Amino acid sequence: MRAFAILFVLLFSGFGSSEAAFVTAGHLLNICQSYTAGGEYHNTDERICNGYVMGTHDTAKSYEKLFDVSPLYCEPPRVTSDQMVLVVRKYLLENPELLQAPASPKVIDALIRAFPCN
Repeated sequence: MRAFAILFVLLFSGFGSSEAAFVTAGHLLNICQSYTAGGEYHNTDERICNGYVMGTHDTAKSYEKLFDVSPLYCEPPRVTSDQMVLVVRKYLLENPELLQAPASPKVIDALIRAFPCN
């Protein structure tokens, strides 16, 4: 099953793919630029940013359950959506070479790096 998890990452990371994504990592970073933690949204971009990151997270967790595979990342039990968004934003800011790539695999990459499974 671990092989399936690796295949999942490769398929959704754009590895060897030239297909365009609806949302690039750069676009996601643009809409997440003004994001601040605290549970109160100040504009539509912050809502979209949070929704995109949480949607990607929920999809990854659904695949883990659906295919009974080991988790790609292991977020702490009380992690908030704000914390996850800030992790993703920091990762994208620190890796500008990734901004042309599809956003969802880069969200997963950020979460894997921030919340490794031990």
